[in-house]
Amino acid sequence: MKPKVIVIGGGPAGMMAAGQAANNGAEVILLEKMPALGRKLLLTGNGRCNFTNNRDIDEFYEYYGKNGQFLRNVFARFSNRDLIDFFKSQGVDTTIGENGNIFPDTGRSKDIFNCLLDFIQEQKVQILTNWPAKSVTIENNIVVDVVTNTEVFKCNSAIIATGGCSYPKTGSTGDGYKIINAIGHAVVPVRPGLVPLTGEELVIRKLHGISLPKVKVRLYIKDTMLAEHWGAMLFTNFGFSGPVILDLSCLVRPEHKDENIRLYIDLMPDYTKNEIDRAFLKCIHEHGRMNIVNILSSFLPLRIASFIIELCSISASMTGSEVSRGMRSKIIDKLGNIEFKVRGVRPLEEAMITIGGVALSEINPKTMASKLIKNLYLCGEIIDIAGVSGGYNLQAAFSTGYVAGESAAMTVRA
Repeated sequence: MKPKVIVIGGGPAGMMAAGQAANNGAEVILLEKMPALGRKLLLTGNGRCNFTNNRDIDEFYEYYGKNGQFLRNVFARFSNRDLIDFFKSQGVDTTIGENGNIFPDTGRSKDIFNCLLDFIQEQKVQILTNWPAKSVTIENNIVVDVVTNTEVFKCNSAIIATGGCSYPKTGSTGDGYKIINAIGHAVVPVRPGLVPLTGEELVIRKLHGISLPKVKVRLYIKDTMLAEHWGAMLFTNFGFSGPVILDLSCLVRPEHKDENIRLYIDLMPDYTKNEIDRAFLKCIHEHGRMNIVNILSSFLPLRIASFIIELCSISASMTGSEVSRGMRSKIIDKLGNIEFKVRGVRPLEEAMITIGGVALSEINPKTMASKLIKNLYLCGEIIDIAGVSGGYNLQAAFSTGYVAGESAAMTVRA
């Protein structure tokens, strides 16, 4: 008789774990509480599904912060190259985007989902949707069954891949934390990651809707710079968004709420001050009768230009020929170092990922097995691993799912 593995959660980690466990000889049941699998996966990358990155795998760890080294053994068993090859073997070719981001060449997340669905169906995984798990039963410190509303599933091994709390409409509502807490595992408090930041109302009214394709942004808490990132950003009706902001948001913690959180933005990071000054002076000489705001709008969106002139306490009606060298220097300084105050982060419901989760100290990094409960495995967003944007979070989900599935099958076979 085949050993039985129950996988709780039908997202990317759960689907990969289920398929890999079955591929290694286990009888697998996949429980998903929603009407269909992979709802959050279908939304990733604005529906394009940036599922990994083209960087060398040894460069990956720094993109997960202090917890990145936990993934070293996992990536040794299933790397980004292995993931790309997996999808290619299932008929999905890929393309490389900006910053090494890897997408299906069709630009459709549905192709990645269909590939995973075909994989688990080929492996004869039994898929049960609309079937939420309520608890896991432990006897003599070993998993014996998974309890649902209508049935108790006996098993030799269980894998929890229920995700986090982000995008709750897709089913990620933190159910797994309750299950894992009930059997004695510690959960690092969760908070939003890859989420927009909120700003001051006055700034929002003046700048919302402006998109900047490439800026350099530094994040400060009090007098300490936490990080500096390059990328695109957007001023929204509540504050700041865009890839560079989402990445920096992972460093803003709840305890920072009442502290002085600031963004310093270089609006023209590809140019030195001297280069900007020469170009600015050239425009002033050519259009001396034009007001200074319109001259500055040759480089930036008009509302940003007007905002900078206001910050420099220069009259917007002043013509280019009236602008002194000192005024010009003040404007150029502001272009490279415009300051915005941050109030905090948007709610967890709006976050792309959940930061926090099952403590890594309680998980075997070689197998994704619980160190507390025998034959229990954890993978995906439920564990305390969170990366920046660029495909790193899905790679972690697929890799931890792959290892958890393979390990669970081998454990019950032994």
